[in-house]
Amino acid sequence: MRIFKTALLTLMLLITVIFVCSCGGEPVKTSLNYERPIIAIERSVDALDNVSYLNCFTLGAKQAYMESDNYNPELVSTLLPSQTASKRLFKAKVTSAQPLEQEDITMLEKEYKDKYKKRINISKAQKLNVEFGTMLGNNEKIDSRELIAVRIESEWYIYGDVIESLNFGVNTEHSKTAS
Repeated sequence: MRIFKTALLTLMLLITVIFVCSCGGEPVKTSLNYERPIIAIERSVDALDNVSYLNCFTLGAKQAYMESDNYNPELVSTLLPSQTASKRLFKAKVTSAQPLEQEDITMLEKEYKDKYKKRINISKAQKLNVEFGTMLGNNEKIDSRELIAVRIESEWYIYGDVIESLNFGVNTEHSKTAS
């Protein structure tokens, strides 16, 4: 009876190992925390979701934009060139990141207080080079931007008055065959 229990336990362990090893397929691409607002921008622009797009930016910048004469409640739909296909094929990729020193973070906090009349406590900040791109027919339009991501409390945001300046795919054009 003891040999039977040992054999059964070994068989169950082997089946469990096979099951666990066979799950998943391709590995999931993980992102660093400071990349989260870039990923959120990508998803919100692709979904034409203005609310989610604005939530990627600091509260002061968001409120200033919403109170400005330039406020457009349909901003996200104007950020990409028009497309005939149903798929927007929008992408955003952080190509490099560099942490900011504490003195730079202190300057950002002071600038924020002066500009928006609000205090913030930035625990971390990263200077990001981000490549935004979209497909138009067989042409890929790419726009590279330098942005600052800041961590306020436990969330990451894009810092600065860049909400409406991100017209994706306007500056550089690369010819690329669509697959």
